[in-house]
Amino acid sequence: MKVGIVGGEAAGAWDEFVHGHPGGSFFHLHGWTRAIEAGLGHRALHLAAFAGRRIAGILPLALRRSRLFGDALVSAGCATGGGVVAEGADAASALEAEAMRLARELRVGHVELRDLSPPPAPSPGWLVVDDAHAMFEGPIAGDDDAILRAIPRKGRRHDVRRSLGRGLAFVPGAPVEDFHRVLCESYRNLGTPVFPLRHMQALDAALPGAFEASVVERGGEKLAAAFSFRFRGAIHPFYAGGTRAGRELGASDFLFLRLMGRGRELGCTRFEFGRSRVGTGSHAYKKSWGFVPRPLAYRYFLEGRDAPPRTDPSNPRYRALVAGWRLLPLPVANAIGPLVARQLA
Repeated sequence: MKVGIVGGEAAGAWDEFVHGHPGGSFFHLHGWTRAIEAGLGHRALHLAAFAGRRIAGILPLALRRSRLFGDALVSAGCATGGGVVAEGADAASALEAEAMRLARELRVGHVELRDLSPPPAPSPGWLVVDDAHAMFEGPIAGDDDAILRAIPRKGRRHDVRRSLGRGLAFVPGAPVEDFHRVLCESYRNLGTPVFPLRHMQALDAALPGAFEASVVERGGEKLAAAFSFRFRGAIHPFYAGGTRAGRELGASDFLFLRLMGRGRELGCTRFEFGRSRVGTGSHAYKKSWGFVPRPLAYRYFLEGRDAPPRTDPSNPRYRALVAGWRLLPLPVANAIGPLVARQLA
């Protein structure tokens, strides 16, 4: 089995493989890792396994250099999923072995494979972590009333219904700049560094027609926003946030309800609510909508580390930093946030 790094000339064959394989996801598309390279500066390494001249497996990697959190190879950068996709065990093993070799050659601390499903038989040398993150997804009901009825009475239903009487307006196809301004305030309030605008613009450019920015507003004030993509009949609000004023009005509840309707309007049958870390407020919020969490099994090859890194706010090491970040003036957080966020991707 031959394995090697392929360039842009193989993008067509690469994406054809992704679309033709049941394990292929939006994050496996050639454009995703290209956008991570263009928007965040992480080197894209598209590994492909070949059976003759035909692609038999793929592994999109992003080389992340970080003085703060350590160097890593991540499949795929910034993504929920993106691990090995292969026709058989031989191709999968060859790709995993090449990722391990590259880790040593490039002197990175670890390789992270963000598998959407647990591997049937983990390869030697890889540590499986399946209790840290969960994915939320489910069908989109036939109309808005049916969506509301599907939300548990003891969950989010009352809050979602209440948001409908607040004079809010849903605006699909909004400028990505409007979305990003809301995201900046939202992330600062959460104590999280925000990704730069050029990251969203790079995703939009590399995956044309897949993304759409949406905002919720009242009286011209932007209160909540999402940057969503569509793939294989599902709509996925990959980045979303809301302002403090929007929280008081239930703008995020209104946003997700209308996004489900927007997905249905565009031919989608499923809503992917995205990934959350187990035990967080985000995890509880998505469960309150009636979505059942599906554990994600991420795999790690550790080179010079004793355990997988934890760079999220649940790590006690970062709690003081999170609390301090929330107090930053918004222009300051917006200026330095992208410099930190790119090292977390």
